[in-house]
Amino acid sequence: MNYCFSHPQCPITGICIAPHKCQRKLCFKCLYNHEITIQQCLPFDVFLDRLDKLIENYKLNDNSKYEQIKIAFKSLISSSEQMIKKVFVQLIDSINYIFGKIEDKDKSYVNLITSNQHPAESQCPDLDNLVQLLESNILEDWNTQKNTYLQQLVQSKERLTEQMNIFSNKCQEEMREIFSIINIKSGEKKKQQVEQKEEKQEVLGFVWDRVWSQMISNKFQTVITQDNKLKYIKDGLAIRIDPIKDISTKPEILTNLEQIQHLQWVGEYNKNNKKVGKWILKWKGNILKDVGGQYSQTGQKQGLWIELIKNYWSKAEAYEVGQYENNLRIGAWNYIYEEKDFGGGEYNKQGEKNGKWIELSVGFWEYSQVSYNGEYKNGKKIGRWEIMFQGNELLSKQKQIGGGSYDDEGNGIKIGKWIELSDGFRENSQVTFSGEYRKNQKVGVWNIYWNWCGKNQEIGGGSYDQGDNGIKIGPWVEVSNGFASYWQITQNGSYTNGKKVGMWVEKDIKKNEICKEIHYKY
Repeated sequence: MNYCFSHPQCPITGICIAPHKCQRKLCFKCLYNHEITIQQCLPFDVFLDRLDKLIENYKLNDNSKYEQIKIAFKSLISSSEQMIKKVFVQLIDSINYIFGKIEDKDKSYVNLITSNQHPAESQCPDLDNLVQLLESNILEDWNTQKNTYLQQLVQSKERLTEQMNIFSNKCQEEMREIFSIINIKSGEKKKQQVEQKEEKQEVLGFVWDRVWSQMISNKFQTVITQDNKLKYIKDGLAIRIDPIKDISTKPEILTNLEQIQHLQWVGEYNKNNKKVGKWILKWKGNILKDVGGQYSQTGQKQGLWIELIKNYWSKAEAYEVGQYENNLRIGAWNYIYEEKDFGGGEYNKQGEKNGKWIELSVGFWEYSQVSYNGEYKNGKKIGRWEIMFQGNELLSKQKQIGGGSYDDEGNGIKIGKWIELSDGFRENSQVTFSGEYRKNQKVGVWNIYWNWCGKNQEIGGGSYDQGDNGIKIGPWVEVSNGFASYWQITQNGSYTNGKKVGMWVEKDIKKNEICKEIHYKY
């Protein structure tokens, strides 16, 4: 028997259920002094009976409904998994079938040539086929058709990636909705708070397109986490994670996918998380000879440094060499490519480019050795700038292929007549745009030219509005993405206020054939 805490000689007879705070366990003396009704003090058996009825009334022991829903979720996940697996198996089979067909056709041409190394012993049908290969456009046509297939596959891959990202995001949104239904995990709240404090940014980077043999823009995301890490996210996956040691400065964001995968600086930090001493660079796991330099005890670059150009990658192994003073570039800096001086210029004491400069293009690489020659004034381009191009052949020399003028006041504004290069400019795709700038905006008629085999021919163009907006208007003939000697495709149609409208036609200008038609709604 249990006795009352306040009246040790008296046994506990009931439980107080009145809406106030008390010791709850009452003896008859407590009941007399407690100022509650007799109905608010329940005997033990009545108290327990009423609790048991709550379990029964609210079916707290009945899990049948939960099990039904859990089984439904498991069934959904299982069937979805099987469906996705089936789709991807079919996708893989289709891709392998297409590439198999392409490879089989390539091999058929290779076998035809390699199996007839003694023409005097060859059969007449084989000789006829070999002569056709030599004298007709069979292989050139096949190469064009093959590139068309590859482009379509790349486009399909991009669409699939986009749809998979949408699907993933939708699933994550639904999961957040599920977790928000009932807050049964304290860790979930903490996770959401962390996510709210993460700094996310979409970055327009660059990646090598093997199909078109050129650098193309490619979007990915960076996330600076609450625990001071820089994450690079592509297609929903983290492809690189760097710790942020010095939180007083904003971390450098890499934009070249190959750099994100293979570039790594190696050195030491002091107790204040500042870079100090000698720092070297690893590329694809190997130390790049002489690349790097010294940091002071306060984390500032000092003395001679050899650095990578901004868009350094395996086909653009160019460097910048010069002096730092208190983290500012000063004096003469040179570009080095293939162990040769490829230009450069001077920095003033404020770390700004000044005077005559020869600088590499942003998209500089093996088959697009483009440089810009002109003058800087306190970090701003002024006056005449010429665009130079050098081919990859052994005896190739630089030649001027474009250029124009900036205002002389040092505002960096393009004015007057300009000849500019296409984004994918390279040896077999020497496409230029010629027209006029007014206050840094394109105005009036701009023509598109393609230089091939020494002949610069007009292949397209159109008009910009005469205002300050640089908006395309009216009829246009544009070059398609990847335009080159083996892919001479243009797009013909009209613009209204900078947007494509109506029927646009893709045309193979080499064959003078229409490839497809696309209709745009305004």
